[in-house]
Amino acid sequence: MSSQDSSQGTGTTVVAYAPNEIVADMWRQVLLDEGIIAAVKPAGFGHAFGSIALAEHHIIVREDQAEAARSILADFDEPDVEDDDSSPSE
Repeated sequence: MSSQDSSQGTGTTVVAYAPNEIVADMWRQVLLDEGIIAAVKPAGFGHAFGSIALAEHHIIVREDQAEAARSILADFDEPDVEDDDSSPSE
């Protein structure tokens, strides 16, 4: 690989953290449906200490697709953020 190739965003990056494996797989499928190559990786200690299904999972995409992936996943995460920020201050 030439140095020019490595500067074109061919690495990978974490774009989101899903609360569990089910949500992570759903988000991965949404990204795949939009043409974004995505992978899911469990965080934490792994299956040695129990099931990884309930553990947080990383959503990983190619660096050159990261911005688009974050934009797509923001639609899923946004209501939680808005609910926290828009609570009435009385």
